[in-house]
Amino acid sequence: MNYDRRNEINFYKKLSIILGTILAIIVVSLGVIFYFDQWNLHGVSNMPHFDWTKDRSLDLVGKVEGKSVYKYGISEMTYSTFSANKITAKKYYEQSWVTVDMLTASGLETSREGYRIYQYDCYYILLTDKVVVFCSNDVPIEEVVQSLGK
Repeated sequence: MNYDRRNEINFYKKLSIILGTILAIIVVSLGVIFYFDQWNLHGVSNMPHFDWTKDRSLDLVGKVEGKSVYKYGISEMTYSTFSANKITAKKYYEQSWVTVDMLTASGLETSREGYRIYQYDCYYILLTDKVVVFCSNDVPIEEVVQSLGK
C-alpha cells in the first residue's frame, strides 16, 4: 500500500514537471512572436512612426528590393531603434537587410486589380509590381492609384 502511494506521488511530480515545461515553452514562444512583430533582429522597429499632413503628394522615400517606396499624405516617416533612437525612413530603406516582406508583415492583406493592400491601425500599404506606397487611412485608395498612374 505504501509502495502504491509513493508511485502515485512520483507520477504527479513527473506530470507537473512535464506540464510546467510545456507551459514555459508556450510562454517563451509567445514572447518571441510578440517581440518579432514589433522588432527585427537588427534592433529596429518594424512599424514606422508618421507625422500626417494634408498635403497629398507622392514623395519618393527610397528603394527596397528594386521597388520604389513612396509616402502619400505623410510628411515625416521614422523608425525607432531598440536603443530609443529614431532613424529616417530613407536611412532605414538603404539597409541591405530590409525586405518588402518586412514592410508588409502582420498587415491585413487585401488583393485588388493589379495591386495588394496591407491594412494597419492608422495607415495602409499599397503594393504593386514596381512600387510600395505608405498612405494615411484618410486617403482613398483610388486617389493613390490615380496618382501612381500620372
